Amino acid sequence: QQLREGRKAIEQASTELELQQQLLKECLGNLTYEELQQKVQLAGRVSAQQVQSGEFDYRSVLEELAQLQGKLSTMEQLQRPIGEIMEEQQALQESCRQYQKTLDAIALAKERLQKVSGEIRKDLTPQLGERLSRITARLTDGKYTKVLLSRDLHIRLEEPKNHQLVPLTALSRGTMDLIYLAMRMEL
Repeated sequence: QQLREGRKAIEQASTELELQQQLLKECLGNLTYEELQQKVQLAGRVSAQQVQSGEFDYRSVLEELAQLQGKLSTMEQLQRPIGEIMEEQQALQESCRQYQKTLDAIALAKERLQKVSGEIRKDLTPQLGERLSRITARLTDGKYTKVLLSRDLHIRLEEPKNHQLVPLTALSRGTMDLIYLAMRMEL
């Protein structure tokens, strides 16, 4: 669950980074952030020579300055620093790697436990069946003398007269409970 949440957070951070970069390109056009700052600073400086020669159009410069300041202000307000987003993305990726390592370790432990459990069951099932057969013969007054256990410990009883296998669930509730109790005690 945590791994999925981490991956989702990475995707969100990546999407946010892409949107921020797209917004930055739209606001700046072909200018970089630094070029835009320089342009704002230069637009505020006018030389006396430009004013005297008539090269200076005060209104257009003020309009351009206002536009540039507006773009710069909008960018600063809307834009989360790209470095911050990238750091968050890297941290989230590292978290995902750690979660994946944990999941891999859990999967390996599960696999080994299942293998060991299978080996134990394989070794103990025949012994348990023999013990349970002796107890069942006494509990049923010899009606069922042999108990067969499957690998997943499902119980079947063999009728000695016709050698037919009977599932435990076919017996009376009391007999079934006694055999289950005997099995638990033998385990």
